[in-house]
Amino acid sequence: MVVMSNEMTGLEALSLDFTAQVRERYERWLPERLAEVPESERDSFYSTLAEEIAERVQSLELALRGPDPEDEPFMERLGRFNMARLQAIEMALAELLPAPDYEAEFRAEEVFFKVTDEEIAAEHGLDPEDPDFEPRLEAWRQHHREKGTYLPDA
Repeated sequence: MVVMSNEMTGLEALSLDFTAQVRERYERWLPERLAEVPESERDSFYSTLAEEIAERVQSLELALRGPDPEDEPFMERLGRFNMARLQAIEMALAELLPAPDYEAEFRAEEVFFKVTDEEIAAEHGLDPEDPDFEPRLEAWRQHHREKGTYLPDA
């Protein structure tokens, strides 16, 4: 049956919402995986995955709603439907959209800062007049040496 209308179905609207999420996830957090998809096929890739997610959301949502209680007040029904939708979205995204590799951004930059004794003392509130100053400073120096962020005073 062909429907002659400019209105989108619920599935089409949901799919459009997920297309932006899919695009952002791959472009920002999964560039290595995105590089495997030819540039000319990326729009199709995004929309196909978004459609799969939308279809999965719809099927999960129906299952999560459960049966309608006979005397359920409107606001309770609305709450149950909304909760089912949110849970379905969470489950479908976890199932079908690869998790972002948040650490990739930091590994790619390999940016490290170096700290001096003066900066260590200031950061950790070490008082040079304190009798325990040197041992405490040395402990923090060791901590920064292990992290590779210690810059010995010249």
